[in-house]
Amino acid sequence: MKMDVKYSKELQQVIKNKIEQSNGKAISFKDYMDMCLYHEQLGYYRRNKIKIGKTGDFYTSANIGDVMGKVLANMFISYSHTNNTKPLHIIEWGSGNGKLAYDTLSAITRLGSLNIVYHAIESSPYHRRLQRDQCKDFSNFHVYDESEFLEQHPAIEGVVICNELLDAFPVHVIKKKQGENVEVYVAWEDEAGFVEVYRPIQNEILRSKIEHIHLMENQKIEINLAAETWIENIGKIMKSGSLIIIDYGDLQEQIINEDRMQGTLLCYKDHIALDEPYQHVGDQDMTSHVNFSQCMDAAKRAGFIDQHYMTQKEFLVENGVLQLLQDHDARDPFSEQSKQNRAIRQLLWSDQMSELFKVLITHKK
Repeated sequence: MKMDVKYSKELQQVIKNKIEQSNGKAISFKDYMDMCLYHEQLGYYRRNKIKIGKTGDFYTSANIGDVMGKVLANMFISYSHTNNTKPLHIIEWGSGNGKLAYDTLSAITRLGSLNIVYHAIESSPYHRRLQRDQCKDFSNFHVYDESEFLEQHPAIEGVVICNELLDAFPVHVIKKKQGENVEVYVAWEDEAGFVEVYRPIQNEILRSKIEHIHLMENQKIEINLAAETWIENIGKIMKSGSLIIIDYGDLQEQIINEDRMQGTLLCYKDHIALDEPYQHVGDQDMTSHVNFSQCMDAAKRAGFIDQHYMTQKEFLVENGVLQLLQDHDARDPFSEQSKQNRAIRQLLWSDQMSELFKVLITHKK
């Protein structure tokens, strides 16, 4: 596996220092994950490193051809037709390398609908540069960091979409140990490196989230408070419109199933899934399944209504993906038609893409 030893060693030392300065010589797993992914200079998502696609560490559904962009384009155009004469504002939160924005805007342009403005919000300066370069020919495309966007658009009317954003928010990890729910913390031992230790749950909100969850002895579960906060904050600034969440995850009863004794946390490096969060520090993606039950509860609290929850396969079929299938010369597997058909098959019939990924659509009026 490729590894950037310099960055990893530097970040490891930064985290060690944080642990040494903390009460009890340990930090919560949530704080550890936050530093691994989002440390301003050394975190995985902050570095000038390709993360998505063939030369990165993982794929998203937006990287399987341009099918997702075409489907969303049709959906957004349909929304814009009910929007009278006002432009429809699309806000993609956590827009990554800009692939989904490019594919969606390309399809919108081909279909001749220009009454749409696309706003991409991305925290990584490196990814914002990639997006500006990739989408430079679209006059209706704008990219911001979050604070810039909120300063210019304190109230939203339109569609907010996030594709594989919430799964990468830092999570608290809870474990049932000797009959009690405790929180996983991270300490440092000179011989072993980063190790897990357990502390009583101090956060009252966190305690309330697991109060009615029954875990087996030694079972782990991740609690993504940041995802709920993000949804509630979107509700505060959205006057009217739709929220679309596309991510891999499940309802709560599936997430806490006893078959998942170690939780759902995984790391991805060079397209290999690893159960090693304390290795390759800052040099691998770290994710956990989105608890869509908690997301739906947060959306209700934020004033969203008419919730529609489905698999990605159901979402794609409902929004016309089968109409994108094309006849082609089977003798040429590299034709554009052949490649598009393969992408559709992968999105619809791959267990990793079609059933594991879920879509939540909810509205505010």
